[in-house]
Amino acid sequence: KYLTLEKYNPSQIKQINEWIKFNLNHRYFIGQGLQLDHNNSIVYVTRIGFESEKELSFFTIACPYISKW
Repeated sequence: KYLTLEKYNPSQIKQINEWIKFNLNHRYFIGQGLQLDHNNSIVYVTRIGFESEKELSFFTIACPYISKW
């Protein structure tokens, strides 16, 4: 399972990566992806995936570096 963030922001990714290393235990992936926006234009997004669905749930709730709304 993975989470998609709307923009690709290298400084935010660095913060997220450090937060995951400190707070979670299993394998994960952070990378750049492509997606269509509401105008059918291709945009870069950030994809964050976890081997464990529990870790994805915890990350979504607890990580201060992602927008919750």
